[in-house]
Amino acid sequence: MEALKLKGTIAMEENTTDSEDIYRDIRITSGMIVVNIIMAALCCFLMIVISDHILTGILIGILAWALILFKTSVWDWTFISVKPNWVVILANQTTYDVVPPNTNDRTDVEKFPLRSMREVGPGIRGVFPWEVNVADINLQREIVIGNNEKNPLRCVTADELEVFIVWQVTLTPLRGYLVNFIRQDEKSIVAYFKGQFEQAIIKWVKGKNEGTIAADLTELHKAFKNVFGGPDEVHDQERKNGTFTNDPQIINYERNSAFQKAAQADKIAKNLNTVVGTINKSFAGGNLPDPNVILAAAAGLTGEALQGVLIIPGLADKNSDGVAAIAAAIKNQPKGKK
Repeated sequence: MEALKLKGTIAMEENTTDSEDIYRDIRITSGMIVVNIIMAALCCFLMIVISDHILTGILIGILAWALILFKTSVWDWTFISVKPNWVVILANQTTYDVVPPNTNDRTDVEKFPLRSMREVGPGIRGVFPWEVNVADINLQREIVIGNNEKNPLRCVTADELEVFIVWQVTLTPLRGYLVNFIRQDEKSIVAYFKGQFEQAIIKWVKGKNEGTIAADLTELHKAFKNVFGGPDEVHDQERKNGTFTNDPQIINYERNSAFQKAAQADKIAKNLNTVVGTINKSFAGGNLPDPNVILAAAAGLTGEALQGVLIIPGLADKNSDGVAAIAAAIKNQPKGKK
């Protein structure tokens, strides 16, 4: 997936400016420029000797070297032109990777020498004749991982309530560690990071009560951003995969619909219970009317209608006058009626 460059790439560049490969790249480029200057000087010297004229010899020598450099394979043997926002991985055909004998060291990117490959950044760069281009990587390439509203991540809170979370993370190539990036299949990288982010969310939610999470989602957002150290830090796992996780985002948080319905019903029940108590107190001597009438009246006052309850028209006035009107209406009913 191709997209615009995110601000996280700035953090990548800041964290890889001390990379040994970058300095090595500069040294090789400088070395190849010096080699070509020496070769051009030799051509000029030979032409001066042959022509027996200094200015003519210099001009012919420069022209001869230019023809050799650009009309033969010499340019390809000594230089490579890398486009802006791209990186090239070169492989040294005379060198083999050295695999550490210690199993633990093989999983540590800092202790795993990768001598056969090096990363070459944008611009005119020097190469050795025995190096070949094995990969071109677009630094602006982005892979978006996560889920959507139709397929959210299911989590269970500490108080055994089900919640659904939608999250998103953008993966971009990590400058300075792209040798690790090309050694793995893209699907494997995506699967690894997706699994790590989802497990981090599930574990965090499992340690919190639903009410605590819903009251303030700031903590969840912060914890999710810092799964791999945050947008301003490069994590060891990001180095090992040659991939940077740009600004992780929690897109949406929802309770289970059944829980939402139950919570709403509980709220309605509490409101009705309060109003029913108020109505009951308005009848002196405990001469209470039919409970169904009281419940219907309470529903009318609260503006809430439970299944099977009729809201009395004109009584949805949430004040003491409304309650008094209900009480008066019931007391003044003819005998034999409720």
